[in-house]
Amino acid sequence: MYIENEAILASCYLQKAGDESNVCYLSETRLFIRRSGKLDSFLLEDIKKIDFQDKLMMFPMILGGIISPLSLIALFNDVFSPWLTMGSFIGGLFLLYYGYEGGNTLTVTTNVKEFDFFIKSSTKNLKSFVSFVSRYQASNTPPVYYVLILEKEWLDALQRKQITFTASKELLEKPVYQNGYVTLLFEPLSANVQVNYQENQQGELIPHMEGPISTAALQPVSP
Repeated sequence: MYIENEAILASCYLQKAGDESNVCYLSETRLFIRRSGKLDSFLLEDIKKIDFQDKLMMFPMILGGIISPLSLIALFNDVFSPWLTMGSFIGGLFLLYYGYEGGNTLTVTTNVKEFDFFIKSSTKNLKSFVSFVSRYQASNTPPVYYVLILEKEWLDALQRKQITFTASKELLEKPVYQNGYVTLLFEPLSANVQVNYQENQQGELIPHMEGPISTAALQPVSP
């Protein structure tokens, strides 16, 4: 997958799985955030910090701050129907309260300013993605993963020059060796493979991948 000619290394939905209008993407040099269909791009070298914050919602507060006093003036001067002006006044107070309560944000702090993306909540997957981005940015080296497959499956894949995981395949962050299996090392970026984290029954986030991958991108490793 490519965005703005950048190969995507990892991705994560901002809230609901399958919502392509609200997704984060990581490439080798950029962080992309698509919020409500609008795509923002950040150079990793310009990002100082990525975290979650609770922020005031300024637009509802400003709007409520305008509507409430104007409604009171209209009410005292009998400009409009009392019911209409009272309703506007209460609506303005609600907007003030709503803005003051604020909401959760995914905040990207750059050398220039903070960019806030309001989200319903910081999900486990999103927290894992942010942690992954921070580690990748700090190390400045592409992450590597391991995958364990049957020896016969590997020999068949070598003849076809690729292997296809039709179901989501669990990846390992450290090598594991078993009799009858081959442990393969690969780098998702060079292999053009997207990694996604899925929650297991214990509530742990485990990296997975699916789809085809060239055997040239897989390196057998031994103890």
